[in-house]
Amino acid sequence: MAHRLFVSIMLPEALALQIAELGSPRLLDRVGAGQQAAHRLVHTEHLHMTLVFLGDRHKNEIATIHESIERAAAGQRACQLHINRLMTLPRRQTPRLLAAVTDEPSSLLEVHKRLVSRLIKPVLREKKTTPFLPHITLFRYEPGTSPQAVDVELPEADRVTFTMSEIHLVESIATQHGAEYKLLRTFALR
Repeated sequence: MAHRLFVSIMLPEALALQIAELGSPRLLDRVGAGQQAAHRLVHTEHLHMTLVFLGDRHKNEIATIHESIERAAAGQRACQLHINRLMTLPRRQTPRLLAAVTDEPSSLLEVHKRLVSRLIKPVLREKKTTPFLPHITLFRYEPGTSPQAVDVELPEADRVTFTMSEIHLVESIATQHGAEYKLLRTFALR
């Protein structure tokens, strides 16, 4: 049986609620992002930052994946992440989502680079054309809508700062109500 896996930074409930507010109509109007096209909010318990998507993996691979993530995290320092802008993605096509985008501290980029080199097959690494953009999806636009592109810097008072002190291996389980996430393992950073 295949398990759909990804490595991410999961958010504690209080932080997730704070970040979810960045997609509120009140804030969007205030920062000049205006009214957004029809969309579905990401439930606060599903807010996270994906570091690397592993796709469908066999149960027999999980022990090796644990070891690879452990090695990727080894010696890496915890770091502060600062959500400083809102942006629609993808950037050069019709937007499909609105994201809260963070800065790119070297520790985050190094963890991402190590995860990709250890967990993504070389042939798939070559196909990857989109550079890593650390972000948290706030909402997804409904199919058939034509949302306007957004790329706005958040005012200082609305920025959110949080600590990446651990990374998580998560399984995405498809249900009739959408994906459910199951935390498989947590890996601490220094």
